[in-house]
Amino acid sequence: MVYADSLNPVSAPGFRYSRDYPGVVEAFEKSFKFFETVPCDVLITAHPEASNLWERLWQREKGVKPDPMVDSGACRIYAASGREKLRQRLASEKKR
Repeated sequence: MVYADSLNPVSAPGFRYSRDYPGVVEAFEKSFKFFETVPCDVLITAHPEASNLWERLWQREKGVKPDPMVDSGACRIYAASGREKLRQRLASEKKR
């Protein structure tokens, strides 16, 4: 079981990771690599929507999947999602 805090690059308006946080890509990449390699059958996140908790609970309730809380790929999916959000954020900063 892994408890994961946010991998989401959110900030106050006007803040730019690329300017205001030197080393951000390296720091995020370290986290992404951890989540890609850690043994992880159950992922719990600070924000339920980050790990599709509501969808997984619905699947269990409806019998779609016997135990949707168990997913050996959950942490890798979480890392990929965070990496994509960071990529989009950095790209948007270049436009400002």
